[in-house]
Amino acid sequence: MINNHAIKFVVDTGASVNVITNTAYKALSPRPKLSPSSTSVYSYNTKEKLPILGCFSSRVRYKERTIEAQFYVVEGLRRFKRLMFGVNAAPEIFPHAMSDILHDIPGVTHFIDDIIVHGKDRAAHDASLTETLKRLTQRGVKLNKEKCLFGVNKLSFLGHTFGDRGISPEAQKIKAITSAKAPTSISELRSFLGMTQFVSRYIAHMHQSRSP
Repeated sequence: MINNHAIKFVVDTGASVNVITNTAYKALSPRPKLSPSSTSVYSYNTKEKLPILGCFSSRVRYKERTIEAQFYVVEGLRRFKRLMFGVNAAPEIFPHAMSDILHDIPGVTHFIDDIIVHGKDRAAHDASLTETLKRLTQRGVKLNKEKCLFGVNKLSFLGHTFGDRGISPEAQKIKAITSAKAPTSISELRSFLGMTQFVSRYIAHMHQSRSP
């Protein structure tokens, strides 16, 4: 709280620098008088020097404490609007963004950039699909038309085949196992058992079949 106004500001305790935007500063009433400053402030992400309009001192109330602090007013804090290449956090950020968009739509499942829409009947499916496309459009998410499938009764996804008769392993997974040569060493046996582990959920008493 500054002058009984709740504002957002960035605190760097290591450098003792408190930064607020010009927009937040203009919202203060009464507005503190700015003093010239020779301090340089740089954006954390881009290392770009931010233009400082001035600084002021004020009492700040935070969590039942009142302290004296100095604030630097900058023209604006900037952030990337698009995710840069090479950011290793992208595989974690994207699923969270997709979950935020689709999490409450019935019959919608997603994994990274793959989206499945299903329903107990055609009406339920179409309602969920319409809502999904609507939200993706509102959030600016674009789909690759060549990779989209609509109105299908069977779909392969993450090595499994989903259809009106239930779930089964993909034919390619089964072919890879049946066409594999018989193991002749312990390492080859371990490799073969690891391959069959993927389809073990479809084989009753699998643990007994592979016992010595």
